[in-house]
Amino acid sequence: MADALSEAAKRKERLKAMRAAATGDEAAADSEPKRAKDDEPAAVEEPVLKFRNYKPTSLSEEEYVTVAPAEVPDVAKIAQERIESDVLESVVNKANPLDVDNLAPRKIDWDLKRDCAKKLQRLEKRTQRAIAEMIRERLQKSDERLDTVDDQSAANAGGSDSE
Repeated sequence: MADALSEAAKRKERLKAMRAAATGDEAAADSEPKRAKDDEPAAVEEPVLKFRNYKPTSLSEEEYVTVAPAEVPDVAKIAQERIESDVLESVVNKANPLDVDNLAPRKIDWDLKRDCAKKLQRLEKRTQRAIAEMIRERLQKSDERLDTVDDQSAANAGGSDSE
């Protein structure tokens, strides 16, 4: 049992030392192990109470600090400033009117066109290639037909001469 208590005290010292090292308070880290070794109770610093809306009657004035009341902004003054700035903005806007013709709304399918534009470009390239290939094939077929027609006409012309 005494062994467990001594281990608990050592663990407590290590934790305090780690906590002090994490906060960067080396003086507290040094004083904590000394206090634990000497088994003397340390003087705990009491927090200073700050009362905002309450004045205690039982505490002396040295034990607490009163806080000055918060300053409430003048809402009427702020509203007046905003109104004046809005009036100035409206005067400036009247002096520089916007061109209503340039503010026409977009077409309904503008986003679809934007999203599909890249795909359509690819398809357009493929379509052009396919059309060019089909034209080449037709030209080759027509050339072959002309060649066969020329061969046949030459054969026919040559055969009629011999008769």
